[in-house]
Amino acid sequence: MKGSSMGSGAMGVTLGVVVLTMGDRQKELHALLESVAAQEGDSVKAVVLGQGVKLPELPAWVDAMELPENLGIPGGRNAGVQRLRELGGVDVLVVLDDDGLLPRNDTFRLIREAFEQNPRLGVVSFRIADETGFTQRRHVPRFGASDPLLSG
Repeated sequence: MKGSSMGSGAMGVTLGVVVLTMGDRQKELHALLESVAAQEGDSVKAVVLGQGVKLPELPAWVDAMELPENLGIPGGRNAGVQRLRELGGVDVLVVLDDDGLLPRNDTFRLIREAFEQNPRLGVVSFRIADETGFTQRRHVPRFGASDPLLSG
């Protein structure tokens, strides 16, 4: 399965993915993981954290981690980062929500290229859009930005 097994990046940038879930969006979680597996290029290391819940059955390429309690978004993400450190070999962290979806299969390739081309790059943010493609202004994290389709 492309983009799913654990391995090192031939392109030079290895991605690690952290997904938090509270267990109430299993259908969306599985759709997200399918979109991660469909990404072009090298595989990623993926960790799914259950925030105080038992996780559903997940693909074998996913590292499943059940936290005893809900640590909140920052605490859960920190636990995911720590787990990726333990797994080793990750250059760039991708944080995804369990109800998110990567609608294109070149997203991870574009992230890798951005970090390869600019070693000073620290953060890349996704445009958050609903199923119609609409992006609310509150999801455009740039001062003075009005058009979510323009890079900032």
